[in-house]
Order: sequence, then C-alpha cells, then structure tokens
Amino acid sequence: MDDFPKLDECLLAWLGAGRWRVLGCRLRPLTLMHRELLRMLDSGLVTGRPVLLPELDVAVQICRRTPAQAAQWMMRPKRLWMGKLRMCWLLVCYGWRMKAQWQVLKDYLDSCENTPDMLVQVQDQTTAPAQRRDAPALLDMWSTLTAAGFDAEDLLQRWPSGLVRWLHETLRSKDGGRKFETEADRRLYEKARKMKEVTEPKLAPLEEMQSRIVRMMQRMRR
Repeated sequence: MDDFPKLDECLLAWLGAGRWRVLGCRLRPLTLMHRELLRMLDSGLVTGRPVLLPELDVAVQICRRTPAQAAQWMMRPKRLWMGKLRMCWLLVCYGWRMKAQWQVLKDYLDSCENTPDMLVQVQDQTTAPAQRRDAPALLDMWSTLTAAGFDAEDLLQRWPSGLVRWLHETLRSKDGGRKFETEADRRLYEKARKMKEVTEPKLAPLEEMQSRIVRMMQRMRR
C-alpha cells in the first residue's frame, strides 16, 4: 500500500498531468504565489469561506495565468458594467452545470494543495531552541528551501504549492522533531484506540450514573 498518495497527486500536477478546465479556462498548477495573490483578495479558496460565482471567476482568472500575468490582471482598470455583463454571460453559459465546475475546482485543489500529515515528536528541551521563529509561512518555506539550494523562482511560480510543502516538511523532519504520518502509523493508532475503548470505557453522564444508583438502592430495599 502506498504510504503517501497525496504526494503522488502533487507530483502528477508538477509533471503536467492535470487537465483542469473551469468556466472555459484551463488552469495552471496552483503555486505559492497564486495562493498569495488569492490571499491578498481574501478569496474563499484560501480562507475556506463559501465562494460565490464572481469570486470563483476571479480565482479562475488568476490561476489561468502565470503569477506575474495574474498580478498585472489584478491591477488593471476595473469597470463595473463589464463585471456585471460578464456575470450574466457566465450564468447563461455555466449556470446549469455549476456542480461539474465545482467538482473540477475541488479536484484541482486536491491535486495542487495536498499536504503531508505530520506527527510532532517531543524534543529534548536541552537541545530545543528556547524560542521558535515567528515568520510568515511563505517566507519560512522560501528561506528554508532556497538555503537548501532550490531555485527561488521554481518554488514560488512553477511548482505546485503542495509539493513545496512536502519538501519543506522533509527538511524540517531531519532534526527529529517531526515525522510523516504513514498508513502503518494510522493502523497502529486505530488499534490503540480500540484497545483503549476496551480497557478504559467511557463513563456515563453524571445524571445517568445517579439514576442508576437510585434504581439500585430501590431494588436493594425491596
């Protein structure tokens, strides 16, 4: 069994195997800089809140371009009447098949944004730093990977953002404080959870315990 199926998705996206077409536009792999541009716009694709059609169209227009082209598109002069006209056109063309468009977008995010599950291990306090560095996640990954010899432009503008995170976690795991969570780990945890349910069953709520004691006392009096 493959322990890292999420990594396979990122590698396939990096190799160009993805064919994502949303609202008639073919999307490029979602890079770290694409994510930063969406963050600047407070897009629901980054924040997790519901995304309406106008916001979906903006995300598509960004992800169909290179990050540099997308930044220029964001700073273009905006005309309100053109935006309303485009929304009407999108509703006519795609309103009846929006469910399929959302599914493609979900597959797109799953392929490019897959990140590893990590287990944080307890470190020896004598060797662990007294204070952890507080830095934006983008700069933390960027500085760590460029210091390791990776090309900065590849990291920010070419590689899927999930693949960059996989590399970043691989470098961080070298100090022994973190490790990848594998299928073997998950099976072990599930086995331990079932054993705990047998050896340490959950206690009933206080009200139920009190009622049981009352019923038992009543039976003893009879």
